[in-house]
Amino acid sequence: DHTIHQQDIRRPLDRPRTIPEPRLRAALDGVVGLSGPFFAPKKSIKGLRLEAADIDWSSGDGPALRGPSEAVLMAAAGRTAALADVSGEGVEVLAGRL
Repeated sequence: DHTIHQQDIRRPLDRPRTIPEPRLRAALDGVVGLSGPFFAPKKSIKGLRLEAADIDWSSGDGPALRGPSEAVLMAAAGRTAALADVSGEGVEVLAGRL
């Protein structure tokens, strides 16, 4: 949650940050399982394969959405601005759901 919100602020200000790999991995592992009434990325990424290009991490099955781990995290969390930083057949699918 904190990692995503921090990036929500940093991205529009063009203030990139290198997020330590253990934090990215924990955030990615967490976001794929979140399903609640207000924040439900699990539903929007259902049937997609998320692949981080800069760390050894992937999750799911189906059309791939791949890119830098930070961008994959933000896209999975529903941040449409991050879609420009990821590629694969899953991008169009996710964009249609957001």
